[in-house]
Amino acid sequence: MNITYERIPLEKLKFSTYNRQVNQYEAKRIAAFYDPRLFGIIKVSENNGEYTIVDGQHRTVGAGILGLKDVMCEIIHGLPYTEAAMLFVQSNGSTNRKNLQTYDLVRGLYEAEDPTVRQMYGTAKAYGFFIANQVGQNKIPSVSAVMGIIKRESSGNLATTFHVLRDAWDGEKESLKGHMIEGVSLLLSKYSDKIDPARLSAKLKTASPSKILADADADGNGGQKRIRVARQMLKYYNKNLDPANKLKDIL
Repeated sequence: MNITYERIPLEKLKFSTYNRQVNQYEAKRIAAFYDPRLFGIIKVSENNGEYTIVDGQHRTVGAGILGLKDVMCEIIHGLPYTEAAMLFVQSNGSTNRKNLQTYDLVRGLYEAEDPTVRQMYGTAKAYGFFIANQVGQNKIPSVSAVMGIIKRESSGNLATTFHVLRDAWDGEKESLKGHMIEGVSLLLSKYSDKIDPARLSAKLKTASPSKILADADADGNGGQKRIRVARQMLKYYNKNLDPANKLKDIL
């Protein structure tokens, strides 16, 4: 593996899965304020004559908007794909760069075969969910919430959380918002073997995610949003239970 520098035609520069999704506004801004002295060098990996952008896709798109034919590149020859993905994450995590959004970060780590991120994607897929950057049926838009669960609790907690959510609302988009995922996870964590996940799913099914979120917003007992959401879920769980079997609010 060695590094060389040369101008590469834009048409030869390819994007990869680990790159950010291109923000056209950012690319147009780069084009509008283009200064060749400040443009910098595009970092690419080269394998078998193919050039893949590691860092600089917005500048590359901006160059295309300007009508430039080529850009100066730092070419890393023979860089394995997973190492290129990790270099993308590291390059965009430096202190003098715009930080990666969480979704872009985990997508890069996924391509770099980070075991924790791979496990997160796999667990979501097992329950028919997809890590995404937007709200939608079966889409999990709050990657930071899911990563937080893995760090605070465990992958087992996450799997049971997804199981409860799937059985209760079958991938309805409001049910997969960050605070809803965190609320279920918190209940499972706090009450451990005292709570029945099957009962929790059945009781949550009787309520809409929108109502739970709205009632959490109106909760005057304070606490983080995930705590207030979990408290509302606990009310449904306890409904019609014998007083001796009801779970006390320890949130």
